[in-house]
Amino acid sequence: MSLSVKKKKNFRDWHISLDVEDMTLRQAYDDQMSYGDGQADIPFIVRLFEHPSSPIAFDGAIGLKEHDYIHSILGRGMMNKDEAFVIGFTMGSSRDLNKFEKFLFTVISDHVYPKYYNWTEDDVDVFELGVIAGERLCSVPMYKVNYEMLLDKPLKEIRHMLSIDLEALRSFYMLEKKLFPDCCESQRNV
Repeated sequence: MSLSVKKKKNFRDWHISLDVEDMTLRQAYDDQMSYGDGQADIPFIVRLFEHPSSPIAFDGAIGLKEHDYIHSILGRGMMNKDEAFVIGFTMGSSRDLNKFEKFLFTVISDHVYPKYYNWTEDDVDVFELGVIAGERLCSVPMYKVNYEMLLDKPLKEIRHMLSIDLEALRSFYMLEKKLFPDCCESQRNV
């Protein structure tokens, strides 16, 4: 008799490419959650700056579930640079983010957040790319989207509804790939 051990999925392995178009947002989210929620217990200090109900949240603050939806829409995984890009894109799409807020957020993410949530200089660079991409490529502030109404729509349709130019988004991912040739999350996006 042989025992087979089922290997637990690691959230760091999850990634849905921009080429995945027919999967619904609900299916993508369910798939993401099947890898485990690496952020199930978000520290208070992170929620203080990133959750929309916080009085000191930054522009573009969004709930965790909605944030997870954006990972699928943008074709990003759940590793640090993925997080940095998604947060940057969401904040950038708000159109209200100023240079001081952007600087302050990067300082907080590097020096105030717990170790697991700290960003490297490279992560900050990807955050900056995300901010620029969000400002330029998204016609709707991502934090204002009603994702519950989009759950059964295919990712391709949602991207189109949000006027996200996929070729332009791919060009941001291509730049990231060139900047960080040894980083798996930067390499898998194009």
